[in-house]
Amino acid sequence: MAQEMDPFKNFQIFPSVDPYPSQLRQLFRILNEENPWVSRAQTIIQKLVVRPFTTEIVPREMEEMETEELAKWQETPIEVPFFDEPVTPNQIKKYIDKMSATLDLKDLIFDAYMFAREQGRTAIGMFPEGRDPDTGKYMMPEALRLIRPELLRRPIVSYETSELVAVEVTGLTTNGSRFDANRLIYIFKSKNLDLFSDFYGRSDIRPIADVGKVLLVLYGRDYLAASINTWHTPLIFKHIVPGKDFSQINTVMDNFNNNLANNAGKDISVSHNIELLNPSGSNPGDIAGLKLIEDQCIEAIAGFNNIPPFMFSKGKTGNLGGNANKEEIDSPYKQHDGTSQWRDKRS
Repeated sequence: MAQEMDPFKNFQIFPSVDPYPSQLRQLFRILNEENPWVSRAQTIIQKLVVRPFTTEIVPREMEEMETEELAKWQETPIEVPFFDEPVTPNQIKKYIDKMSATLDLKDLIFDAYMFAREQGRTAIGMFPEGRDPDTGKYMMPEALRLIRPELLRRPIVSYETSELVAVEVTGLTTNGSRFDANRLIYIFKSKNLDLFSDFYGRSDIRPIADVGKVLLVLYGRDYLAASINTWHTPLIFKHIVPGKDFSQINTVMDNFNNNLANNAGKDISVSHNIELLNPSGSNPGDIAGLKLIEDQCIEAIAGFNNIPPFMFSKGKTGNLGGNANKEEIDSPYKQHDGTSQWRDKRS
């Protein structure tokens, strides 16, 4: 369906517009992969939200059916185009459950939710994606594939219902690169507040992009520079150069500095008088100041993600002397069999 600016009743229909340029989407990926606190927030929410799914087969007029009548219907054989003989709704449910496990739908949904939080949207495609050339009907899925956000292009929206009709996918060689929405699990995170961008979703990393960049600079540059000054106090030496060496004082100083640099952690011997002076002034390395900035950034990340800071193991001392949240608390991910595991599902 072509996207044009034609009036429809009292509304004007516009093409969808991606609110995030490619450079910004690349920043989302960098922050999610290289910033430990952004990545941990993603993982915590992902494990809290994505739960085991259940399936249920019900008739379209379920609201009008009593419980006993529904139970009887679920054991009544019905004609289904994909099966050679009549099957009951319960048999269909068992078939779908088995197919979902075989095609790894649970793991794909888990990973897709992370992509949707990071980039705003993602999709899971059912293959084969087209129709049977002989019957013109959709075929049973033989594989499910996660379609990364970088490969998703323009959403195609219906003029009449404003619902998703198809999504253009890079690399798709059928149907004009358009993946039919009926064969697609399209996941987008909330409605985007940018005009005409609803089906692109909203990135949960965008509001904390600046905070995340500050942390990357702290870990990659500021802490390194501060540690050099904090853990090494420069020594000040007074040189008493004999008269015979006065004409070559630069050579004497160079030799001393070279020996000092090349004998780090070792004793050094000199052939002229040297006096060690007490350094004056305070140490320029401010680790405490950097730690304060880091804590504020981590609290901002927790706040934007609606996560209590103690889930980051970031506790505070109580104002009245108590330990408040100082005891570090974390929640392990519970697998479907009830056991705990700490490994990131994406690894």
